[in-house]
Amino acid sequence: IAELRVGEPDRFGTVFADTHVPLLAEIVEDLSSWPDVTAFVEIKRQSIEQFGVECVLDAVLPVLEPVQQQCVIISFDAELVEVARSRIASPIGWAIRTWNESSQKIAEALQPEFLFCNISKLPAKALPLWKGGWTWVVYEIASPAEARELVARGVGMIETMAFAEMYAALRTDT
Repeated sequence: IAELRVGEPDRFGTVFADTHVPLLAEIVEDLSSWPDVTAFVEIKRQSIEQFGVECVLDAVLPVLEPVQQQCVIISFDAELVEVARSRIASPIGWAIRTWNESSQKIAEALQPEFLFCNISKLPAKALPLWKGGWTWVVYEIASPAEARELVARGVGMIETMAFAEMYAALRTDT
């Protein structure tokens, strides 16, 4: 994986053409230099299906150990989140696939510190977000107006690919 290039020529031209995927250990090394930074480390379904929950955590957690207090393990896989909770004292996050009663019950049982949801999965604005001890994190936010609406609904964090637009809006807000 370290040989894969992450540059996006359509978006950035040649600026990142020679940038490769960093190894987790390299990210940990960088994180140790930035003690105020929190990293959300997502464990993907494909890894879990290939190797199993315990094996993946056995591989990831020791690498994260030097900066564990700065890391939040997140996953769409509720079992992985539950097992991670039992193995580490750090915050966890769960990403819901579907907005339904079953997912709400799982969230209430897991009690993650962060609950992630794609904006397309959220209910209509008239319906409230689930209450719990978590911080809502909504991703695929496309505009500052969308972000403001979500904050008004109780969302604590957003994830966006429109970083420049969001940053510009923050700078002009009073």
